[in-house]
Amino acid sequence: MLPRRLSPGSSQEASFALPVPEQEAAIRGVRESCEAEAHPLPQRRARDWRLQSLAALSRRIRGTSYQSPHGIPIDLLDQLLIISTTPYSDKETKQILKIRCEEEDVEMNEDTYTVLTRIELETSLRYAMQLITAASLVCRKRKGTEVQVEDIKRVYSLFLDKSRSTQYMKEYQDAFLFNELKGDTMDTL
Repeated sequence: MLPRRLSPGSSQEASFALPVPEQEAAIRGVRESCEAEAHPLPQRRARDWRLQSLAALSRRIRGTSYQSPHGIPIDLLDQLLIISTTPYSDKETKQILKIRCEEEDVEMNEDTYTVLTRIELETSLRYAMQLITAASLVCRKRKGTEVQVEDIKRVYSLFLDKSRSTQYMKEYQDAFLFNELKGDTMDTL
């Protein structure tokens, strides 16, 4: 319990009271501890943030002619785990697509897997996996039980990947709303 502040001329002894700045600091401390009990996560996060270390990233190390890789200090880089990655092979891609088909309960023949693998090599694995779901719906629509190459071709023509979408936008950029007007006047209704 905090001692209360005494008014001048009080009959109580002044030695029990804290000076005003120290008393306000003590009250602030009590309030903060109450808030910490009510909301422990923000206080803990703020406390942890003060303990965080700062890493300065710079490619050039001062005083030397050496450049650090990726701007990461060499002593920090020595402690990091570096995992080199390589693109998937055709066999690995086909296996990933088969696992995805099993998870989505989609039946496909080997020719369809080959076409999907080729699509993945040209576009991305995510795009090829998304084609599986769409091709499954097309197969159900035609009342089929196994996704065929024609189903993959149909959804490939309907859904654009990043490169075909970019090419389409460049080809038809004049037809979109925000193009430059040819001439000084604008047609009005």
